[in-house]
Amino acid sequence: MLKKFIINDYYIFLIYFLPISFIIGQSVVSINFFLITLSVLILFIFDYSNFKKIFDLDSKLLSVFFFFIFIIQVINYGITGFKIFSLVRFLALTFLLKYFFLKKNFDIFFKNYFKILFFVFLFIFLDLIYQKITGVDFFGFKSTDAGNINRLTGPFGNNEYIPGSYIFHVLMPFVIYFICNFSCKKLFLRFLIITFVSNLFLLSIFITGERTSFLLAILSFILLILIKKNLRLELIFSLFIVFILIFFISKKDSYYKDRYFIFKDTVIGKEINSYEKDSFFDSQWGAHYLTSVEIIKRNFLFGSGVRSFRVECGKEIYNHINSKSKDIRCSTHPHNFYLEILSETGIFCFIIFMLYLFNNLINSLKNLFYERELIIFLCFFVLFLSLIWPIRATGSIFSNFGGSMMWLNFAFLSSINFKIIRLNKKIILS
Repeated sequence: MLKKFIINDYYIFLIYFLPISFIIGQSVVSINFFLITLSVLILFIFDYSNFKKIFDLDSKLLSVFFFFIFIIQVINYGITGFKIFSLVRFLALTFLLKYFFLKKNFDIFFKNYFKILFFVFLFIFLDLIYQKITGVDFFGFKSTDAGNINRLTGPFGNNEYIPGSYIFHVLMPFVIYFICNFSCKKLFLRFLIITFVSNLFLLSIFITGERTSFLLAILSFILLILIKKNLRLELIFSLFIVFILIFFISKKDSYYKDRYFIFKDTVIGKEINSYEKDSFFDSQWGAHYLTSVEIIKRNFLFGSGVRSFRVECGKEIYNHINSKSKDIRCSTHPHNFYLEILSETGIFCFIIFMLYLFNNLINSLKNLFYERELIIFLCFFVLFLSLIWPIRATGSIFSNFGGSMMWLNFAFLSSINFKIIRLNKKIILS
């Protein structure tokens, strides 16, 4: 049974199922990651001769990173079986992809994976449009509550304002793949279809009201314009059209005007143009950042523990932060994953993590130079550059939903780089 599991690569269906599991719910995501972790353990035990080949510098850095986190958690809180799983699940995801790409060509994998993403994208878009028009989605989830009027939830559940983040993190690679790979004998028709798909994608994020995801999607398109010379006309025209559409949508719907163009501060309640004397650090997000900086000062070497910000931020010692929002400084995480890693795991883990990102970036730039026309690589490299942009609000990098989506893209890029480097070195794989 286990031999069939390894030879027939049944474990890869767990990766195929990940985009769908995010929609179904957190518990399904956890179960899926548990099975991924279990699969890696099986592969490690029963096919060690091949498994050990995936331990390149990238894998070693990531292993050391999570090992240090494990030690920090033991020191701070002790450890349970569930916590061990929660710490290694993202590492297991990278290992599983690298193991599969070690033996197989990733073209076939992504052909199937992108088909799944296409149907998911179509479903999410239609669900959001239906929810926007009727107030409920296909499953009856409502789009409004007392605090977030007109925010769309899609199929993710009531008060789950995450469809824009999901579309950007999970579905963006498919959109880039389609844009770069679509061919048609009639050039004008090709131009129209690429423009249509690009606008459909950007508008699907825009209508969710998730500003960060929308701005990152725009940044990704700008990066793609810089990299893909043969698509510049289509992509620039797409951005031009989407901005015109956004302008008219905002004229008709005051929610989007307030959300994207006035940028009301959720704490102080002033328009950004009117609080010249106030700084960003007087906002709630600024208070998160200042609190995390103070936590870093007090726990510089080893941090306060993974996912401890929600507890640590409420301590009286942080009442002195220089922010008008200091009384509501607490949240589940600092809303910036760099500050999160520094405050919760300390400087050593942060340095290792930065080395991991830097190694990925260096490998990617090398592969961009040698493999400029490799579209699959480009899909995740563009997304990676957007994700590591430091000056932005982020979800928690250790969370079940936001963290999983971020690590999914890190794992894909790392695994693709791993495969390309091996092919370039002409290593014969067993």
